[in-house]
Amino acid sequence: MKDSTVSIAVWVAVSLALYYLTKGGKRQIHATADGSFELRMAKLYQIIGLLGGIIAGIGLFLPLIANEYTTSIFVASSFVFMLFAALSTSCFLWYRNHKVKFNAETITAQNVYGKSEDILWKNIALVKFKPFAGKMEITDAFGKKISVHQHLVGFSTFIGELKEKRGVYNFVCESLPPASIA
Repeated sequence: MKDSTVSIAVWVAVSLALYYLTKGGKRQIHATADGSFELRMAKLYQIIGLLGGIIAGIGLFLPLIANEYTTSIFVASSFVFMLFAALSTSCFLWYRNHKVKFNAETITAQNVYGKSEDILWKNIALVKFKPFAGKMEITDAFGKKISVHQHLVGFSTFIGELKEKRGVYNFVCESLPPASIA
């Protein structure tokens, strides 16, 4: 009974998180004073990153908490620490660094490590949505690539602009996100 309760609780938490992230992606955002739009990752990424960091910290001190110093507790402690440290760092970096800013002329995307790239709308050659990665890759005529994550708040606004620009500049869209995401 206890295992099924935990499974149901995890299922409910994951379902609610995905609902919240999808809802944020569908939210329409408004242009800033200079006519540009800025998309940022959902705040849930920061929350998951911080909670994962706390769990990683607990995992690090698990032998002290359990007052047990066997090989198995050190292996379990190391596993919990590495797993949650890696996942929480990833979520926190996505929240802190990834953003997309676009206007009538350009798209500027900052990746998970904070590196920024610009692409002109008129130079886009290929757009490809990768559903398992949860992001869209945009490649220009010179081979420069940027990625746009589907959990950016206002992602649907970006998709709308992308569809509009495709009509003007006639670039190739191998795939776009399904309507349920955008």
